[in-house]
Amino acid sequence: MQKLINKRSIVIDYLMMIVGTGLLAAAIQCLYDPIGLVTGGFTGLAIVIKAVTERFVPGESHSG
Repeated sequence: MQKLINKRSIVIDYLMMIVGTGLLAAAIQCLYDPIGLVTGGFTGLAIVIKAVTERFVPGESHSG
């Protein structure tokens, strides 16, 4: 019985992480990126690096 509860808890934890990641990605794509805002942490650092290197690295931009 304890293993079933533990497995269910692990599955719920992973589902919550997936939902949270999806919500953050949607917020960045729909809200932050179009108006030029940057989030904090590693995500914000990645957005800044993307914005700086877009000018130098040839390729297709996915930000609108």
